Amino acid sequence: MATPTLTTEHEHTGSGHDVVPLIVSADSKAGLRSKAHRLARYLADHPDTPFEAFARSVAAEDTGRAHRAVLLAADREDGRRGLDTLAAGQNPPDVVRGSARRAERVVFVFPGQGSQWPGMALDLLDWSPVFAAELARCDAALGRFADWSIVDVLRGRSGAPTLDDGADVVQPVLFAVMVALAALWRAHGVEPAAVVGHSLGEVAAACATGALTHADGMRVAALWSSAQATLSGRGDMISVPLPVAEVRARLTGREGLDIGAVNGPSWVIVSGDSAAVAELLADLTADGVRARRIPVGLAAHSRHIDDIRDRLLADLAPLAPVSTVVPFHSTVTEGPLDTAALDARYWFRNLRNPVRFDEATRGLVEQGHGVFAEISPHPVLTVAVQDTIDALDGRAVVLGTIRRREEGPRSFLGSLAAAYVSGASVDWTAAFPGGAESVALPESGSDATVAAAGLLAAGHPLLGAAVELAEDGGWLFTGRLSAAQHPWLAGHTVLGRTVLPSSVLVELTLHAASELGCARIEELTQHLPVVFAEEAHCLQVRIGPVDDAGARRIGVFARPDSVGAAQGGPWTRHATGIMAETAGSAAGPEPGAWPPPGAAAEDAGAARDRLRAHGIELGPEFGGLTGAWSLDGELFAEVVLPAPAGSGAGYGIHPALLDAAVQPVALFPAAAESDGWLASSWSGLALHAAGAQALRVRVRATGPDSVSVSATDLVGRPVFSAENVVLGTLPEEYVRAPHAEPPTRPGPAGGLAARLAELPEPARAELVLDLVRDHTAAVLGRDTAAGIGGDDAFTELGFESLTAVALRNRLAEATGLKLRTTLAFDYPTPAALAGHLLEALSPADTDVLAGLDRLEEVLFGEPGGPLHGRVKVRLRDLLFRLDGAAEAGGTDAGDAPLDAASDDEIFALLDRELDLS
Repeated sequence: MATPTLTTEHEHTGSGHDVVPLIVSADSKAGLRSKAHRLARYLADHPDTPFEAFARSVAAEDTGRAHRAVLLAADREDGRRGLDTLAAGQNPPDVVRGSARRAERVVFVFPGQGSQWPGMALDLLDWSPVFAAELARCDAALGRFADWSIVDVLRGRSGAPTLDDGADVVQPVLFAVMVALAALWRAHGVEPAAVVGHSLGEVAAACATGALTHADGMRVAALWSSAQATLSGRGDMISVPLPVAEVRARLTGREGLDIGAVNGPSWVIVSGDSAAVAELLADLTADGVRARRIPVGLAAHSRHIDDIRDRLLADLAPLAPVSTVVPFHSTVTEGPLDTAALDARYWFRNLRNPVRFDEATRGLVEQGHGVFAEISPHPVLTVAVQDTIDALDGRAVVLGTIRRREEGPRSFLGSLAAAYVSGASVDWTAAFPGGAESVALPESGSDATVAAAGLLAAGHPLLGAAVELAEDGGWLFTGRLSAAQHPWLAGHTVLGRTVLPSSVLVELTLHAASELGCARIEELTQHLPVVFAEEAHCLQVRIGPVDDAGARRIGVFARPDSVGAAQGGPWTRHATGIMAETAGSAAGPEPGAWPPPGAAAEDAGAARDRLRAHGIELGPEFGGLTGAWSLDGELFAEVVLPAPAGSGAGYGIHPALLDAAVQPVALFPAAAESDGWLASSWSGLALHAAGAQALRVRVRATGPDSVSVSATDLVGRPVFSAENVVLGTLPEEYVRAPHAEPPTRPGPAGGLAARLAELPEPARAELVLDLVRDHTAAVLGRDTAAGIGGDDAFTELGFESLTAVALRNRLAEATGLKLRTTLAFDYPTPAALAGHLLEALSPADTDVLAGLDRLEEVLFGEPGGPLHGRVKVRLRDLLFRLDGAAEAGGTDAGDAPLDAASDDEIFALLDRELDLS
């Protein structure tokens, strides 16, 4: 990632309050120049248009394309000149430029004491109501512990203390400013994916994320700084630009010294007795080491803090920390920490122990966070963070918030621009707090291009165009998805990769269905996940013509944008399905009392923990599950559309909201041992109302790995329903290498298949049954298979999800077959399972029609049961794979009539013959 550059070719003399950001983004450098030219011409041709209204309209219509520039203009003429210069391919004064190939996750970095300066952030008080309100909250909280005002200190009012009066003034004021600056970032749409703090900075981080209230945060900042003041004059701290191992070696044999902090690979703080620190400083200087004294006048993060331990524990005992959604990376424990643990003992450890800032930062860089924004009145840790990034060969960008001796609004907007051009999501309309009327800008985006190409606007945030296909009446919807353009997509990761949740495919097909007058999605099965690297993905949703049954086939395809048509790259089919062209809407869920009387509250956070344990990491964009209850084997939940996911405008049901509606399945007791964690197939889908921001959800198990989901709005009106959602696992190999050649499906173990081929039919069956019984005994912990009969039900033998998966794993290894995790439930006795394995291990010329006969017999033995839905999913999956084989190798003219039939004909035959409709 290229580091954004801010050019300042002249001295700023304005107040800074009138600075206006102009946002320009495009898919290429040429596109960026072209857009700048169109905007400049608009300003020249419309002299009566208010400049702020123009700039706000530009910000509102910006879609965050990969190539980005932000002009900080003082007035209309300044903005026009800047746009003209940008259009000419040059960098005008006060422009921030960069490229964002993906949406970057932002870390808020809160430093300790040292970034303060007289008058810091003072002009932000008058410029930003959000900043002023947050500072006022902190000021009110300080009133319980001090008789002076933070605002008075900042304004330098007569009688107020100053920042020169010691830590017990500096730390409460600095804490308040950092908390208010964090609120300013968030008010402009920048939500942290994680926070990390250094000493006092951890207190600000805890308050900014809601782990501590303003009152509790100020309690820590005010009372521990007062306690530290009693140690003043006894100790000192110095900054040493050496690796920690070398510093430790230099401390060997010296008394009264401790490692106070490890800030970076070659930046260590030493803390201790004043005389010992002075002696060390002199020795380092004599050796040519540029160590320097830190002017704090006490020895924090050293053994000196032991003297105020009892006072700190008593003063901070009333704290009531809570868990938060935003990960808190502790510099005490060196990693993520549940913020419910931020009690009095933790804050004593914070002040007493070394600050492990380098270790915590390393963890964040290794997790792939791309933007580190220091939340302070002047950057003091950016060098340390950058050194750590460089040591790891990372590509992250490090930013400040405002700077000493710079106008606060202009400085902040410059930092906001640097974050934006680096890939952060920014709500630029918030930079116009007074509001401004919208103006009609020149058509320079997708709608004009779409119309010129003879296409229709798709009318959806994730789709760009639609066209009716000639001859057969099918439709094609196209779009381009990227985590840079749609940052909330980056909040859904599997095995460390950004994976498109199937809820996106559901929303896209529901939109296509709505556009074509279809009220219901009969089936949508995801065969392969859409895995994002850094490039965008081109997307196609193909809807077939109406068949004789009034249905349309669905196909969802994607390929990386870097492939491009010129290279002829292949499209991957990710999902298939059927939509019904029926009049009216399917019946929706019935409203009722909420939560249901007698329902027991569940820990909604446990769902996220279980998903994380299985490699599914959900960012705040997908953290909409806010409450859950259980009753009679069913789950009930409340979900909201999280602010980081953006608004629901333009969506039928926002995918992040729909994903949150399915997350409660992780709270089912059986889910803890299941392999199925992500929705892979949806049946009986209907959207009853569009644009919901919050839902009440009911989830009911319909099978070992399937559920039904229904949702209403907060007053009980139906919003969404799915009769059956099958939960499956993602193919790990594909997630890790999505564009590699697909691995060959493992075949039957050669030895076992060869032995079976040499045996007569009865002996084959006996051998495979013995294999199943032996592995069943091993899974159950029995020494022998004695007492395990061929007709004994696995459930009666004591099988449950974990043992079923263990049996599947053992048999898959023994046979070389790819087997489902529900094997022991699909074939409920050893004899039935042995029969299935024997068939799978038999030669390929097995009678297909006989197999269909057996399928028919099994299905009619359980009319209308959940097995029907699962069989439909399997059949569609088989058709998907058969289609792929046919496309790769063609079809033989001598194939049987069934092989020559179309997919629609096969589905119609199966639905008619097996009564699966």
